[in-house]
Amino acid sequence: MTAADSKRVATWPQPEPDPDSAGFWDATAQGRLAICRCIDCRTWMQPPLERCRQCAGAVEFAPVSGIGTLYSWITVNRQSVPGPEVPYHIGIIELDVAPGIRLAGIIDGADPASLQVGIDVRVELRPLSGGNFIAPVIVVPQD
Repeated sequence: MTAADSKRVATWPQPEPDPDSAGFWDATAQGRLAICRCIDCRTWMQPPLERCRQCAGAVEFAPVSGIGTLYSWITVNRQSVPGPEVPYHIGIIELDVAPGIRLAGIIDGADPASLQVGIDVRVELRPLSGGNFIAPVIVVPQD
């Protein structure tokens, strides 16, 4: 390990919001998890789009609870970008309020042996180290 490695702070790559995703990041900055939804036909959309893919209606970011089930996950054992120490886990959850809508996030505090498809999880919003963003973190409730 070099001196530079020992001084490295565990930071994540920062998001680059675009016009479609800005509403998501604006909501997280206010402490709310929100997913893109059509105002007219109420279709949920993730990733977000400027117009509804079903009816071309206007969209908004509607609050969601962040409760869901683990759809999939990976364990990162080798860094491909600068970031925290490995290993760490990235998961995809399916939101209970919007079946078929999935959200990715860092899995925090779970024993890897406890991870399995279908377990109950929830999203918490936490500061993303290395910048000014608040990001979704997947938490596996402890029994």
